[in-house]
Amino acid sequence: MDEGTLTDGKGRTVNFKNTIFVMTSNVGSKNILDISRKASARGSGSASLNDDEDSDSEIESVVKQELEQAMRPELLNRIDEIIIFNPLTYDILKDIARNMIDAVVKRAASDQKINIAPTENMVEIITTEGFQSEFGARPVRRAVKRFLEDTMAEAIVRDFVILLPDLHLRALDQYNILVLYNHFLPQQLVE
Repeated sequence: MDEGTLTDGKGRTVNFKNTIFVMTSNVGSKNILDISRKASARGSGSASLNDDEDSDSEIESVVKQELEQAMRPELLNRIDEIIIFNPLTYDILKDIARNMIDAVVKRAASDQKINIAPTENMVEIITTEGFQSEFGARPVRRAVKRFLEDTMAEAIVRDFVILLPDLHLRALDQYNILVLYNHFLPQQLVE
């Protein structure tokens, strides 16, 4: 690999010049979450460790120890850079949820000619439902599917949106989504 080529067990050579390998691992992730929670409890106010250099160095040393136990030194010696990611905070997950919702809204507009206007509380409910820092953004994706995509699919199948394709969505709670036509929308339900 140092010369930019890789030979497999059958003698075939592959050119890897100008190639960057990105490898991911969950090694040390449990310890990262434990240290993050301790830092939050000490008063940083969020699950983020950006301003806490002591926690960052503690995480780095713990992850390096875990890597040394999990991987052979020959492999670790060939890795140029190790980047450790902090757990996602609620605010970051809220931004991710907003982006996922926007993608669904755009897809509905282009594919089905349906204009959807989710309210801010819809974003809040989806983020709250999907906030599990140990699992990243995947639970948020599932919440978007359950609250927005499934609701819209059912409305389409039941011909609810066929005549008036301008809809306003409001999450009443984690179990009930209110779908309203813009023509019949009381202002207090929009907010």
